Amino acid sequence: MAGAVMADSGPEIRADSQWMTYEEAGRRLGIGPESVARYARRERWPRQPGNDGKARVAIPPDFIPESAPEKRRADKVTDSAPDKNLTELLRTQIERERIRADKAEAEAQAIREEREADRIRAATAEAQAGELRAERDTARTEAVRLRAELEEARIATWEGAATLREEREEARIRAARLEGELEALRRPWWRRWLG
Repeated sequence: MAGAVMADSGPEIRADSQWMTYEEAGRRLGIGPESVARYARRERWPRQPGNDGKARVAIPPDFIPESAPEKRRADKVTDSAPDKNLTELLRTQIERERIRADKAEAEAQAIREEREADRIRAATAEAQAGELRAERDTARTEAVRLRAELEEARIATWEGAATLREEREEARIRAARLEGELEALRRPWWRRWLG
C-alpha cells in the first residue's frame, strides 16, 4: 500500500493484517464505518492514506471473521449474524480488558508488596536506631561515672601525697632528735656531768 503512515502511532503492523477502508472494514465486520473508526482509535490500529485519498486501517486477523456478512447472507445465514460478529468483537475486547486488568492488579500487588517491604525496612532501621541511641546513652552515663571515679582517685592521690610528705617530715625531725640523743649518750659520763 502506497503512502506514509499517519502521525498516530499504534502497535507494530502484523504481516497478516489487512488494509481496508472504513467502509470495506464495516462491510467485512458487519458494523458501520463509524464503529470501525472507534475501534481503530481505541485499539490504535495503524492508518495510512491510499492512492484514492481514502484512509485505510490495518485490521489484525483476529478481528476479521472467516467469511464476510455478504457471503453469510448469500448462504442464508440468519439476520443475527452481524450481531453475533459484534458480540465476538465485544468478547475479544472484554478479554483484552480483563488481561489488562489482571496485569494492572499484578503491578498494584507488586507495588503493595514493595511498600510493605519498605515499611518493614523502615521499622527495622528505627528499632536499630533506638538500640544505638540507648547504647550511646549508656556509654555517656558510664563515661560520666568513670570521670567521677578518676577525679576522686586524683584527689585521693593528691591528699595521700600530702600526707606522705607530712609523715616524712615528721620522721625526719624524729630521726634528727634521736640522732642528737644518741650522740649525747655516746659522750663519757664525766663530760656529760661537766656539761
